[in-house]
Amino acid sequence: MSPWGISVIRQAQHELALQQAITFGISMNKCVSTLSAFEMADYLLRDAAEDAQALIVAADIAFTPALRFIPNTTIAGDAAAVALVGKKGNRNKLLSVVANTYGEYSKGVWMTAAEIAQFEKSYLSLLAETIQQALRKADITLNDITMIFPHNVNIPSWEKLAKQLSIAKEKIYLHNVKHFAHCFGADELITYLCAQCAGLLQTGDHFLFATPGLGAPFP
Repeated sequence: MSPWGISVIRQAQHELALQQAITFGISMNKCVSTLSAFEMADYLLRDAAEDAQALIVAADIAFTPALRFIPNTTIAGDAAAVALVGKKGNRNKLLSVVANTYGEYSKGVWMTAAEIAQFEKSYLSLLAETIQQALRKADITLNDITMIFPHNVNIPSWEKLAKQLSIAKEKIYLHNVKHFAHCFGADELITYLCAQCAGLLQTGDHFLFATPGLGAPFP
């Protein structure tokens, strides 16, 4: 987690008077660490008190040219977003989390040309299968999903995924790509909030967070 992210957490602790809160960072899954945090929060809250809550903070700055621009792939921006989760409430309910990691691609941008070519060939199938696993675990189908919230890396890759899944590309929220670019772990939380403010989600709608990360984690 960046120093900025730590600063955001400390500010939240102070303003919310969280005197007994346990604070820790997770970053091993790179940009998808935020989604991994939902799975971790679900696990940690399972045996906690009924009023227990967890604050998930995503805050990153692209502080080097290598982070700001990935050739032929994406431009990265700076952002912070927060999600409050707990065991009770009247908002959203987490139905399932599925996380797959493919170690053969763990070197990320340092893969050889042959490894990159193989990853690009497998990428859509791996992401589509992870999505289907999450849907099966939640006992729903793609037809039940109102909106998919992706990361904002680029538009063509998600349009290809829409074809892979045989769904309309409008079902994947891509409006923020041109506005904010890729904001690391904050992407999905920002896109969800934007869709909510635009009235694209109604009570009872199902939505899906989906994103691969550097090194091939797919939660």
